[in-house]
Amino acid sequence: MSFFTKNPRHSNVIANENVLVMKLDKAFFKKVSPEIKDKIKNYLIELLINRLDSMNESFRKISKFIRGSTLNQ
Repeated sequence: MSFFTKNPRHSNVIANENVLVMKLDKAFFKKVSPEIKDKIKNYLIELLINRLDSMNESFRKISKFIRGSTLNQ
């Protein structure tokens, strides 16, 4: 999110096995090519779209459930 908003974000992660971690900060983005930046941007956009689709589906199910519950009263 920080990539798009330019606001700092912090996360904590616990891995169950060995992982490779990259810190994607300003210094990183200054060093990488525009092509790599675009690939990262496109991946993040796809990830956000998938999350939004998932949230919309959840809201649709909740809305359907609520409409069904109010009709049965």
